Amino acid sequence: MQDYQPDDLLLWFDSLIPNSGNGLDLGSGSGKNSLYLASKGLQVQAVDISRRALNLLKEQAQIHDLPVRTFKQDMLQFPIEENRYQVILCLWSLMFLEPQKTQELAARIVNGLFPGGLLFCSVFTTADPCYLSAEKILKRVSERLFETKNRGCLYFFAPGELEQLFLDLQVIFYAEGHSLDFKHSLAHRHGWAQLIAKKGT
Repeated sequence: MQDYQPDDLLLWFDSLIPNSGNGLDLGSGSGKNSLYLASKGLQVQAVDISRRALNLLKEQAQIHDLPVRTFKQDMLQFPIEENRYQVILCLWSLMFLEPQKTQELAARIVNGLFPGGLLFCSVFTTADPCYLSAEKILKRVSERLFETKNRGCLYFFAPGELEQLFLDLQVIFYAEGHSLDFKHSLAHRHGWAQLIAKKGT
């Protein structure tokens, strides 16, 4: 029995995920979603800047004998091959990029999808309570963009912005809302946008 729990968006739309082909997880972290795609039958590439997270992912992939290759790399620098991937995941990672770089990455994601391929994407929005906190405690760089303490960045998407980012794809599912997060620390609320979109054939 698997001991990793993928993102809810993947579970809700499990029937859309193909059982063969190539998958790409941008900002994979310790890889719960990469492992899930691999368990479905995809050959997965997982990209993250954290060596520790990728080591945990490699360990789990070996334990479960799953086809996951890891790449310690900034996802902006990772070479996304044209028309290669049946599934690309960008779950809770675009918020850590500047908007212009997000637009550049979005274009490469669209280019990298195989015809008929699927993008799963989730971000935090200005409806997230953390947005108000960021206004108070972080340095504001530009509209909805903040500098974090480690000189990284944190960006909160405006309503409808995520959907507009991928206009070249056919939207299968799009939603914005609030939910309680019980998965780490104390229960807290998030405001989010989620998208599943398909590249035309």
